[in-house]
Amino acid sequence: MDLRPEQFLTDISDAEALLEAEAGAVEHINADHREAMDLYATRLLGAEAGNWRCTGCDPEGIDLQAGAKTLRLDFPERVTGPGELRKMLVRLAGEARTKE
Repeated sequence: MDLRPEQFLTDISDAEALLEAEAGAVEHINADHREAMDLYATRLLGAEAGNWRCTGCDPEGIDLQAGAKTLRLDFPERVTGPGELRKMLVRLAGEARTKE
């Protein structure tokens, strides 16, 4: 099967602010919002509870990891800056909290 680059590459041309803030955002998320990482993994992605951590983010989603397991949480809309990322993560945490 032949894949075109746009099928697996994320366009980052409009996300310079997000990319510059990524390392600090990941550090903050893992230091202060571990409960949200577990909610994303278990309630939004159907994974088992674990020591879920954020390993990265881009305009289309965040990557989570617990041990050898890796998950991808796609955003419903692109985010291109740190303020948008924060709002999206708060929104997704709210959605996760309402899911049983």
